[in-house]
Amino acid sequence: MRPFLARAGSRLLARAVAVVDDRYNQHWQERLGHLSLFEALPDTREATQLLIDAACDWLKAQGMEAARAGFGLLDFPFAIDDYTSLPPSRARQNPAYYHQLLKDAGFESEKGCVDYKIAVRPELMARWENALEGARRAGDEIIPLKDVPASRRVCEFTDTWNDAFKAHWGITPSTKDEFALLFETLAPAGLLETSVLAYRAGTPIGVLYVVPEGTARAILKPGRVVQEAEKLNVLSIGCASPRGARG
Repeated sequence: MRPFLARAGSRLLARAVAVVDDRYNQHWQERLGHLSLFEALPDTREATQLLIDAACDWLKAQGMEAARAGFGLLDFPFAIDDYTSLPPSRARQNPAYYHQLLKDAGFESEKGCVDYKIAVRPELMARWENALEGARRAGDEIIPLKDVPASRRVCEFTDTWNDAFKAHWGITPSTKDEFALLFETLAPAGLLETSVLAYRAGTPIGVLYVVPEGTARAILKPGRVVQEAEKLNVLSIGCASPRGARG
């Protein structure tokens, strides 16, 4: 990793961290660097271009052929279109002018992330309960992480997650130590109660990674109130690839 700063005298104008993620490049057989933790003040086009040029020169010297911003190690996707609503916790709440700065510096739009919202209604809860009961009648087990023995929890979740997302664009396999730290950090927020492992004949076949909404941590301007539609959880669904007893 190499941090970069753009200054005008003592005034900080922009920042970024250039990252070479060997695990990503080995998994995807690419030579792609990441421009992470980008932030810039308004009207800093020239400074941002110099900053990104310097970061890309360093990445090129490390053998990288391209750089990605907004997705990868240490980074989260940029918000687009809606800059006033509180975004999901896995997206940043950046100002609109960031897109102009990044495009002027030479970046091109590559992929878009969409967050789907749905109100929790009684009929949806009933449908979910029926589906859950149907899975159990078929012999599958849906077990909250808190009820999976601690000696197996991290290992089985990590292996199933990595198998489910091994071909998902931009995703890098996670280590057991990383998930162990994540579980420890988010357990007080209820992660172990809301996330589950699915089993068939004792073999893990799927995961739900669910982080309850945490808008209470948002820093709000005076008079700003979090709307009900902004109180979003994180829901990631992973199904293991079919092989052997897995489905």
